[in-house]
Amino acid sequence: SADVTLVAAWLTTSAGGAIASLNCSQNDAITGKRSRDNDGCGPWIYGEQLEGWTALCSSFSGTSITSLNFSGCELKPEALISLADAIKFMGAVACMTLDDNKTIGATGADSLMESICTTRNTQIVKIKHDVGALQLPFQLVVRTACQLSDVRMHLLVALIVRHL
Repeated sequence: SADVTLVAAWLTTSAGGAIASLNCSQNDAITGKRSRDNDGCGPWIYGEQLEGWTALCSSFSGTSITSLNFSGCELKPEALISLADAIKFMGAVACMTLDDNKTIGATGADSLMESICTTRNTQIVKIKHDVGALQLPFQLVVRTACQLSDVRMHLLVALIVRHL
């Protein structure tokens, strides 16, 4: 969590403002990771330390980041709420990759889609996600989804999540 907070602080500097792509893939401790038995070994529990993640997402505001990759970060729906809030203020982001985050589910997908559609961010053209061994990637052209009625959009998200 401290490392994530450090990256968040750096992104708010002038040097951080020049970043176009942020790849945090395979960082399964980005929202906290602890051993279930407190012995330093798996099984692991993820997502209990959202402070650093929230700071990271908050630091995206006003950046020129066009691509975000959080593949394999063990993100949960609660983490996507912070990401959804952040993209409201990211005019340049065009692509998000969320592969191998098995617990995002409909709740996380709904918050992300609602944020994209209500802010009318027309830059986002692709969200990529798959589910572990199923390997069912999808690409969603968000501009088209945002032109649908709210009912149709929720049905579209429900269909996508059902196939995941």
